[in-house]
Amino acid sequence: METRSAVSGKETTQITPSGRGATRAPEGRHASVGAAAARDATLVFPEAPKRMSPMATRRLHKELSDWHLSGRTAESNPQPAIFLETPVTRLDEWFVSLRGVESTLYAGEVYRLRFRFPSDYPIEAPEVVFLGNPPVHEHVYSNGHLCLSILYDNWSPALTVNSVALSIQSMLSSATQKRRPPDNDAYVRNCRGRSPKHTRWLFHDDGV
Repeated sequence: METRSAVSGKETTQITPSGRGATRAPEGRHASVGAAAARDATLVFPEAPKRMSPMATRRLHKELSDWHLSGRTAESNPQPAIFLETPVTRLDEWFVSLRGVESTLYAGEVYRLRFRFPSDYPIEAPEVVFLGNPPVHEHVYSNGHLCLSILYDNWSPALTVNSVALSIQSMLSSATQKRRPPDNDAYVRNCRGRSPKHTRWLFHDDGV
């Protein structure tokens, strides 16, 4: 796994099902499709900030709809491995919780991530940090900043909130011991509240 160390007037949009070709889901194996459609039909998007581009708005609407359709929200499934905290009150700021995988050092532990989206998302990566008490991991600083290349140099517009959360969960699962980065104290002291996206990182693959 590639990792790194540090060097230094309101409107809402609602999804409504199309009347064209609409049918009632039959009982049995297709019932879940009808349930998913019902969830999607009641999804109300938060207002997009004025600074946000139409591209970013469309993409976030799509991702938010996918989370609801999958049933991986706090409302629909309170104990999945990864879930989106709902309701989402700001389109440009989401909170995702992830649970440590069984048989790993973090089994049963639950952590909270904050995603802040730039105006040109997904061309530019979101800012992703742990909130509260971040996991003790050699690529997670005690201020919540993560050492994960896909959040910076290796970001791709094909990545999503879900795929980023899965990558973070995988990073935790591969750990063989709990410890902070060796430069944690110096980094946190010098960071002084800055975004991790303003840090210059050096990446390496040390097989976490």
